[in-house]
Amino acid sequence: MDSYVQPSARSILQASLVSIAELGETTATQRKWVLDGLIPEGKPILLGGPPGAGKSLLAQQICMAASLGARLFGHETNGRPTLYLTCEDDKAELQRRSADIANALGYPLSAFTDCYTVSLEGFSQTSLCTQQKEFTEFYDELECAIAYFQFGLIVLDVVSDFWAGNEIIRQEVNHFVKGVIGSLACRYGTAIMLLHHPSVQGRNSGDGQSGSTAWEGSVRSRLYLREDKNGVRELSLKKSNYSERQSINLKWKEGALVETDQEPCVHNSGGQRLGKHATNVLELLKQNGGELLYTEISKEFGSGSTYDAVQALLNKGLARRDKHFVFLND
Repeated sequence: MDSYVQPSARSILQASLVSIAELGETTATQRKWVLDGLIPEGKPILLGGPPGAGKSLLAQQICMAASLGARLFGHETNGRPTLYLTCEDDKAELQRRSADIANALGYPLSAFTDCYTVSLEGFSQTSLCTQQKEFTEFYDELECAIAYFQFGLIVLDVVSDFWAGNEIIRQEVNHFVKGVIGSLACRYGTAIMLLHHPSVQGRNSGDGQSGSTAWEGSVRSRLYLREDKNGVRELSLKKSNYSERQSINLKWKEGALVETDQEPCVHNSGGQRLGKHATNVLELLKQNGGELLYTEISKEFGSGSTYDAVQALLNKGLARRDKHFVFLND
């Protein structure tokens, strides 16, 4: 099919301009979720975690549960067709994992007729857009599949295999997440979950961010999965524009993840633990796209606290200062 052509800014405004009064004349549709409170329909989603934490297993488990509308970890799912695309696991691994997940959910494999999976291991042409920001043939194939099957959730495992851009360049990240993934998600009401590995800084600090802070700003929900030394996986909602922050404790059992009452051990973040003032400044930087004038921070927290906090962030390698500005390290 022909590549999707973005409408001009003028046509978007002309077609979409509406007053708040006019909005009030109609009843807003209820927000829909793939996984209640965690994964909203029709949006790009991030799921991060260090290698070996269980991201792929978790993502496939969500796909299988959501295709049936089965409860997962105490949360409702939406019961729409799902698709799990992986460049990391072969067909045999998908088969083994599917059997274990089906057993954990309490259904036979034959019940999962609306959950689809494809192993792209060994394929080289899996990018959805080129470095020149042109849609690829694989993008067209994926859009055709979405239109035909009406997928409610698609997982891309891992995001770097589906994109030829630079993850630390803000403009490239914004274009990919909003212009490529976001446009597909919006047009078809499909949640598209991007699996990623956190940066060293993101892993050490415990916030799980990867590359540019534009990743955080481009999605409406970001999940992070990490495992402690006792095998407890903590699935935490690091960002949500539509629901409360929350976390779920999970453990591996017979090839699947199940809820546990066991609490994860306290992470010391590899020596990255910060004091109160430095933590507050770190959060303020995240809320403002990763950069602020030093004077803006000082105005918020006072000159003495700001100096000590910024110095702590510099010492930990979490931020850098260039003349009048303080930047988060990507």
